Amino acid sequence: KRFNEEACDGVIIDVRGNAGGDPNEALACASMFISNDNAVLLVTEDANGVLHKHTVEDQNCISPGNLFPSPKPVILLTNDGSASSSEVLSVALRDNGRAMIV
Repeated sequence: KRFNEEACDGVIIDVRGNAGGDPNEALACASMFISNDNAVLLVTEDANGVLHKHTVEDQNCISPGNLFPSPKPVILLTNDGSASSSEVLSVALRDNGRAMIV
């Protein structure tokens, strides 16, 4: 179900205590908040030392950035129990100017 954009002033994502999950799902989730197809969500390094950029476009999102459009604020709540996929989501949104981490 879609957000009623006019009824919301912002969104809070709570990843406190979330220590697992699939990083690919975190990237797909981040792509729903970022409309720039070329935005880098994550950079990984393979066993040969080659860097790979994972972009919004790579996620095959039906409508990138349209779940909750900018400039409405996004706040991510984290704590020392936030790890793995929640870190991927948090940093991808923060580094692309879409969220503030608290």
